[in-house]
Amino acid sequence: SQFYPEFKGKWKDKVTIKHLLTHSSGLKPYVQYFKDDSYQNSDDIINDIVSNQELLFEPGTEFKYSDLGMILLMDIVEKVTGRNFDELVNSWVLKPMDMKNSYFNPPENILSHIPPTEFDSVYRNKVIQGIVHDENAFLMGGVSGHAGLFSNTYDIANYAQTMLNLGVYNGRRICMLKVAAADSSQIKNILAMIVEIESKKTI
Repeated sequence: SQFYPEFKGKWKDKVTIKHLLTHSSGLKPYVQYFKDDSYQNSDDIINDIVSNQELLFEPGTEFKYSDLGMILLMDIVEKVTGRNFDELVNSWVLKPMDMKNSYFNPPENILSHIPPTEFDSVYRNKVIQGIVHDENAFLMGGVSGHAGLFSNTYDIANYAQTMLNLGVYNGRRICMLKVAAADSSQIKNILAMIVEIESKKTI
């Protein structure tokens, strides 16, 4: 309710930023807003998430990936900073990590270098190349917290190296990252647990 007074309903008063970040808020994974003409832009989608979407479970009790949570995080960041999300990503992430080939809504002169992802026969009725694959993100103008960023292997390598360096890129600290120390036996135990969980899933 700090950012959305209208965010009311069962368990909603318990949702925190941490829940959104860790996909444990209880928000739905996905809603096909692009199929409903009453949704025309980001504001329409955010208003629906805040005012109409019920939680699937009590926050913090389960983990379920949610596009809706990522969309709300984007909006909260914009509220707090007073800046557009794509500008923030560029100044806080892309430029400091020298990610020169990463964009929301790539410029037209490089579109031919971007592989097509599909023929969209449901929404846009054309080959999707150089525009965001995700339909809801397209409806939001190509910029969202859950989809829309284009990149290449060189830039992703810079990002990955920064994560491996715990937030340091090329000798400069970009962000603060903390990880729990784990020896080889702990890692083996974690992997064994993952294998055991996966083996019990039904198909």
